[in-house]
Amino acid sequence: MGNNSKELLEILDYFTDHLGMKPRQKYVIILRIFHEMTFKEIGEIWGVGPATARNHYLNGLRFCRHPSRQAYLKGENLHYFQAIAWS
Repeated sequence: MGNNSKELLEILDYFTDHLGMKPRQKYVIILRIFHEMTFKEIGEIWGVGPATARNHYLNGLRFCRHPSRQAYLKGENLHYFQAIAWS
């Protein structure tokens, strides 16, 4: 994980705890980005298919990219999150 990883995890926690992000979306983002798991592997953890795991991931990213939440992802955090999240 990079230098901003702790900050990004704190942002995801804040989004979940205070702004209504679903916990499963947060965990899929963490597993996908920071642990580099496939959607198949993530789905196996929760007993869902890879498409469902991918949908949670994409919906979580949409939540994070919403204009009302961009203030939390300024500067390097925004660039880092967008770069790894959509690749």
